[in-house]
Amino acid sequence: MLNLYSQMPFSPSRLDATFFMEKVLKKHLKNNSEILDIGSGGAYLLLLLSDMTVKLNYLGVDIQPKRFEVDSKHIIKKIIKADFLKFRSKRKFDIVTCLWVLEHIKKDTQAIENMSNYLKKNSVAIIAVPSVWSWPIEFGRHGFRYYTR
Repeated sequence: MLNLYSQMPFSPSRLDATFFMEKVLKKHLKNNSEILDIGSGGAYLLLLLSDMTVKLNYLGVDIQPKRFEVDSKHIIKKIIKADFLKFRSKRKFDIVTCLWVLEHIKKDTQAIENMSNYLKKNSVAIIAVPSVWSWPIEFGRHGFRYYTR
């Protein structure tokens, strides 16, 4: 069984981001929230959500999803294999996330536009990307681009 902190080593910036994500999610999650997770492969968001106590409906979309078990009896989850730029659904979501994935999508502007199409009114998109100050810079190229403020 995976848990969020078993995916060490966390860089200090990733640990800070995790604490920030927990805070933001707690603010926006309600019972039966609909969540679309773009690039769900590493199970980061699903593991983070497994510690929450509200009932959730989770849909992960990943070009290469991994198999994993997450203890999440309160989460109805489905993970599909798809390229997000080609993904189509009539569903709308309360929260759309794209966590450390956007830099791997060549057409990042199109991906952001697609994300907005899946948001319900008064919903939220949460996007996290490495910046020029992030730890992956130390290890060489990571994705198609880095972002600045």
